[in-house]
Amino acid sequence: MQRAGVVSTHPEADDVAAEILREDGTAMAAALGGYFAAAGSEPGVLFAPLTILVGGGGAGGRVFDGRCRQPGVGAKRPRGWTDADRIPEAAYVAVPGSVAAAVVACAYVP
Repeated sequence: MQRAGVVSTHPEADDVAAEILREDGTAMAAALGGYFAAAGSEPGVLFAPLTILVGGGGAGGRVFDGRCRQPGVGAKRPRGWTDADRIPEAAYVAVPGSVAAAVVACAYVP
């Protein structure tokens, strides 16, 4: 009886994850294997948003959030900054959290 499952919107990730589960791998191994398989087939996937949900009997649920974050959101403006000043281009760039979420999930869940 299979007690683990992985869901993905990417066909390559589905194939790799299903193969890992067929070989008695863990759900976390399947999720990360599918993520890296998708990243290997399409370069934009590596820094795309990633969310891993893990649940189990007695362990409770865990969410590893790899969404992109904008540095400085909600922080106070530095002194000397006025509303009339131009916003720097770098302020529009979000920092991907997918790789960090994958690393933390891998270290946290065996």
